[in-house]
Amino acid sequence: MLLAAIRDMNFFANLFSTEGFPPRWHCGNWTTGHGWLHIASDSLIFGAYLAIPAALVFFVLQKRGELVFPRIFWLFGAFILSCGSTHLVEATIFWQPWYRFSGLLKLITAVVSWATVLSMIRVAPRALRLPGLEKVNRELEERIVVQQRTEQELERRNDSLSRFAAVVSHDLKSPLSSAVLFSSLAREANAKGDADTTGTMLTQLDGILQQSTRLVEDVHEYASSGGASLPVSEVELGGVLDAVKRSLAQPIQESGATIVIGKNLPAVIGNDSALTRVFINLLQNAIKYRSPDRAPVIQVDCDTEEGEGEKVILTVADNGTGIAAADLERIFEPFARACSSESIEGSGLGLSVCARLLERMEGSIEARSELGEGTVFRLSLKRAETTQGVSGE
Repeated sequence: MLLAAIRDMNFFANLFSTEGFPPRWHCGNWTTGHGWLHIASDSLIFGAYLAIPAALVFFVLQKRGELVFPRIFWLFGAFILSCGSTHLVEATIFWQPWYRFSGLLKLITAVVSWATVLSMIRVAPRALRLPGLEKVNRELEERIVVQQRTEQELERRNDSLSRFAAVVSHDLKSPLSSAVLFSSLAREANAKGDADTTGTMLTQLDGILQQSTRLVEDVHEYASSGGASLPVSEVELGGVLDAVKRSLAQPIQESGATIVIGKNLPAVIGNDSALTRVFINLLQNAIKYRSPDRAPVIQVDCDTEEGEGEKVILTVADNGTGIAAADLERIFEPFARACSSESIEGSGLGLSVCARLLERMEGSIEARSELGEGTVFRLSLKRAETTQGVSGE
């Protein structure tokens, strides 16, 4: 029926004809209030429907080239505008009864509506795969935070590297200059046939070279102690401390040191090799910086009062010379040495190596001390699920 009517040329010629239809005011029993309610409502709807596509057109023009599905925007705008046009015609029919034209607008609206629906169905799978704006913003903010932290860490490390290189250069320059001097003096004495002076100079040169070698070894240990997190597993501290005592057997014997290991030390989550290096450094320091009037006594134990929950607090206490309060804040920095230890040979890298290794195992270290009363180092590590008692002296 509809197609037959459309094929009739009079159909198009009469689209704007109002013949046969009275204005809506005269069709039924309209009151003034009832009629104007429809007119005002349809007019307001048309105004809103006209503003929405205008805003969409402005948005599309502003974001030209950035929209993922621009066709959907244009179709959606056409759909809303055609819907609004039908409301405008409905409002004017109260005076101009062009019902035929109203039907044409509704047909156009139906076609545009279904074109919009079909386009949305076609692009829906692709649109659903796109991340939401909130998610994109959140990920971007997280990346910015990570980048800022990385830049800050890089800046800190560059600054630390500059200071590290300056100290290494200074500490190596002095002994190497002395080595050149003693080498020259040895050659002169040897040329004169002075065997005693030559031997003395060579002895001095040997001591300087050994000192430089130890410094290079300490620098290498410090450099290798940094980096990403270490592979960790459950570690029994008893085995670690037995290995440490075997490694330090000679200095322990020569100094007459006593190593006291507490009973029932808990198992921890850490790296076996790294923990061995940490305890070697701590016990070696305790022996090296011992009091001149008494043999070293070093106690390794667990602080059960503070080591509750997921953390284990281990203490390494000695009866050595102690550290001044002013030096405690910087003893874990590279090349930092307490004023009271300046007469004892060392590079000042041992404690910084301990701090770096523990940090890579998500642990930490701190110290408390008094001059002449010894030092207590407190190590924080993750607790393992099982424990094993270890004791010994």
